[in-house]
Amino acid sequence: PAVEVNSHGVTEIVGSTFEKIALDPGKDVFVKFYAPYCNHCKEMIPTWNKLAEAVDKSGLKKKGVVIAQMDGIENESEEGEDLRKYGFPRIVLYPAVDARRKMKEKQVYPGAREVEHMMDFLRDHAQSLEDKDTSKREIGREHV
Repeated sequence: PAVEVNSHGVTEIVGSTFEKIALDPGKDVFVKFYAPYCNHCKEMIPTWNKLAEAVDKSGLKKKGVVIAQMDGIENESEEGEDLRKYGFPRIVLYPAVDARRKMKEKQVYPGAREVEHMMDFLRDHAQSLEDKDTSKREIGREHV
């Protein structure tokens, strides 16, 4: 199926596109797994959209950061067991590393569900932002 991207820049992942998108070794993919019935997930929609816009405006998108979401109820993925165990929303960064290492090196986002905090997390953990001349914390700072 064609990859859907909403007007804010959030990529919608489905079961058949999970590996292609989330496990792309050239991209840092930040995925929000949600359940349609989950009120916390519904409340997070505007923040997730703003995050995608901030990633684009700050230049992180051009460097390989993807903001995505996936209905964890309707779609199968390698996260299935953890989703059943920990619930929704679950936010996971799949770093830009070799596809065989992505699942081992994934990071569950532990912080506040606010754009600035998530941007800091991405700046600190996104592998595609490795730049020896610039502090990762300063990349895209003016756009938050």
